[in-house]
Amino acid sequence: MTIPVEYILNFIPLFQSFFFAFLLFTFRNKNALSNRVLGVFMLINFFAYLLSFLDIIKLYDYAIYSWYFTIPLMLAGNPVLFFYIRALTTENFKFKLYDILHFLPVLMVLFINLTTFGPLSYNDKILLVKGVFSAQNVSVSVYIKTYYWANIFYNIQVLGYSFFMILLLRKHKKNIENNFSFKEKISLGWLKGFIVIYIIFVLWEVLTYYLTFIKPYSSLYLVVVIVFYTFLGYFGLKQSDIYIVRNIENIPYPIIRHEHADIIKKADNCTIVNAEKSVTGAEVVQVPESEIRKKEIKIPLSKEKQKEIIEAINKLMEEEKLFLNSQLCLNDFAFRLKVNKNYISVLINEIYQKNFFNFVNEFRIKESQKLLLDPQYNNLSIEGIAISCGFNSKSVFNPAFKRYTGLTPTEYKKLTNKVKL
Repeated sequence: MTIPVEYILNFIPLFQSFFFAFLLFTFRNKNALSNRVLGVFMLINFFAYLLSFLDIIKLYDYAIYSWYFTIPLMLAGNPVLFFYIRALTTENFKFKLYDILHFLPVLMVLFINLTTFGPLSYNDKILLVKGVFSAQNVSVSVYIKTYYWANIFYNIQVLGYSFFMILLLRKHKKNIENNFSFKEKISLGWLKGFIVIYIIFVLWEVLTYYLTFIKPYSSLYLVVVIVFYTFLGYFGLKQSDIYIVRNIENIPYPIIRHEHADIIKKADNCTIVNAEKSVTGAEVVQVPESEIRKKEIKIPLSKEKQKEIIEAINKLMEEEKLFLNSQLCLNDFAFRLKVNKNYISVLINEIYQKNFFNFVNEFRIKESQKLLLDPQYNNLSIEGIAISCGFNSKSVFNPAFKRYTGLTPTEYKKLTNKVKL
């Protein structure tokens, strides 16, 4: 007995979604929350494809259930994917009660399905699944209209959530540049490619729904589906948690100057640390960031204090060469200076007219210029010098060096040596 190719191609994404869901729920790493959210997305698609597969292989007794849940499952997938990106790009992300509103359309369509398709007799359900139905039946008519409008809403939903996911990634890019001195493994560039594939994938579904000459489950379409799940599953498992990998849990709470303690006392869970001094020389108060946001505490720094912090930052960079740490982030400065990281970020942007990423990498480039011309380091390759100066790889170092000097490291070394001669 020969199994039709169509059955095999329809079964592969069914297997893929279950396989990746299993791995995401059982894979042991610190990226637990985002893995589970992506695992839920895979499970949703597994059940959606399972129900459709039963319909394709004409197991109508079981395919009946697809008419209850297929559209609600499709509508649930988009917000879950959106929350996956939020879980990846948001520090200390937690679900809020109002997040349930994202799933309100799912509940509405499910309710309509249960109250229109549910009461139909078994024979009427089978006829409806086979595409033979009477529009004169009120329940059938309501169900068909719901199915039609739910499909339209789903297409709009995909475009809407794709737009908001792109906004999240753009915001994440700015957060990286203001908080980290590197982008490797945290830029989420693969998700941009995924969203493009996702939009193409859904546009194809739209065309198959409205243009009858395009087959909805053609071989090419199913190949796109298989690539879609392979891409998402592989990179989802590979993705590290953006914040945990930098040991942010070891960084103390944001620190506010003690002279404003009368304001801060309004917040709960405050601890005055009398024995500790900030870089400004004042006693400090540790306040959970959630309390700062809740109480909207905004404490400006005087010009003198700003100058002291900038001098302390320069000392860390020029004397201690903190930039040699390839995993350097803004929280490291907050920890060393006992100053709120948001103050440091604002000061770097205002004083140096640079974000944190460019600020740190400029020091690395200057250090690499010294090493390239120092005979003591002639035994080091370009990549060796890059790593010695705090870069994670040659591929990151070369474009950064050229952007700053206008030359590649090799060109810079040759040109400078010629000038010396």
